Amino acid sequence: MIDAVTGSYQIMGETVEVTATCGYVVSDDRHSGASDLMRDASIALDAVRGAEKCLARRYDQALHEFVTRRHRLERELRHAIRLQQLAVVYQPVHCLRSGLPTSVEALMRWTHPELGPISPAEFISIAEATELVNELGAWLIKRAIADLAHWRAIDPVHCPSSLTINISRRQLSNVENLIGSVHDATVGHGVPITDIVLEITERDVVIANMNLLNALSRLRAKGARVAIDDFGVGQSSLSMLHGMPVDIVKIDKSFVDGLLSEPPQTTVISAVLSICEAFRLHCIAEGIERPAQVSSLLALGCRLGQGYHFSRPIHPSMVPHYFGAEPEDDITAQLAAG
Repeated sequence: MIDAVTGSYQIMGETVEVTATCGYVVSDDRHSGASDLMRDASIALDAVRGAEKCLARRYDQALHEFVTRRHRLERELRHAIRLQQLAVVYQPVHCLRSGLPTSVEALMRWTHPELGPISPAEFISIAEATELVNELGAWLIKRAIADLAHWRAIDPVHCPSSLTINISRRQLSNVENLIGSVHDATVGHGVPITDIVLEITERDVVIANMNLLNALSRLRAKGARVAIDDFGVGQSSLSMLHGMPVDIVKIDKSFVDGLLSEPPQTTVISAVLSICEAFRLHCIAEGIERPAQVSSLLALGCRLGQGYHFSRPIHPSMVPHYFGAEPEDDITAQLAAG
């Protein structure tokens, strides 16, 4: 069926490429009627919709379990903030030459009372598919900026110079609320907005429309900086960085992983660093795990990086100690799970 539909068609003198995906279900004793069959076929279709290739997906037990879990997590994620199940940990960013920490990135964690720790990739994708991401995003902004103010009160010298917070395309589409959240938190805690970096993935930048790009520009006009995460894994080109409303480019971990064994990866990283220098953008290498990667990145001209070579994400109470201040309480053994 997919083969019959897929192909090139001439419509009003224009060539139109048509692709198709298909979701289907085989009736069994779980289905009591046509509505049940339509529901499960629709679920199977949703599982392959948006795929680059023409695919067909059958509704089976594995998909049933996936959907059942996802619906449960979506339902219970709505109450996670109120029930204080969410937490924030911080991934330090380091100067590669000195090895000293310079800033931190805020990362959200969810520990479910029955299921235990839920992967951020799982629950954040659920939040981004719903309006939940706006509520979670506002909570993260408020909590992370409060933490930064607290660390600076402990020791204004030995503390992060800036704080990076991840935002989604859906949050940018409601830019007034996003700007309001950042403004209220920074003013309320006495943190300069220029010390806040809002990070969006390369994928979201590539598919962004003019309204979203204008939203990024408005955030920068207010004083916040903008970073592109996972750069290099999508369909963007280096030339797209010219004129983009961004300040920081983060090289994806996949390129750092191949730095020592795959010459093309070195070429890509070198090109990104050159473009960033030409456009006066800062560049951060992600996913550094070995000393040899640090040496190679330094040789290429990269100045900043983050990854397990330096530290796993750490509990907020460990940040003052990590940056050189005396801990305010017993913070040993509080390393957060990565």
